[in-house]
Amino acid sequence: MDRSEKNITKVRAQIERSAWADTMVVELKESIWTIVEPTHTLCMDLHTRLTTLENNFAMMKRGLREEVIAMQLELTSVIENVSQLYQSFSTVPIQL
Repeated sequence: MDRSEKNITKVRAQIERSAWADTMVVELKESIWTIVEPTHTLCMDLHTRLTTLENNFAMMKRGLREEVIAMQLELTSVIENVSQLYQSFSTVPIQL
């Protein structure tokens, strides 16, 4: 076997190894994606649900804050009315 035949044989072996390696890499990528895809889908679903939960919480918090403010205003009004009522009782003489 002369030198050019040896070189050709080496090149063929490298091409065959390269094709085998390429095939192995493709199969490995597919296997990894098969394993990772359900986890990725689950994470994306959890992210969406968490975002929705955060938005709902923010709206609920805002709604509760508005309710508390309304209750405080109502309580202030009741206190003022009771105070006025007390003053009117204390200034009006009671006859027996």
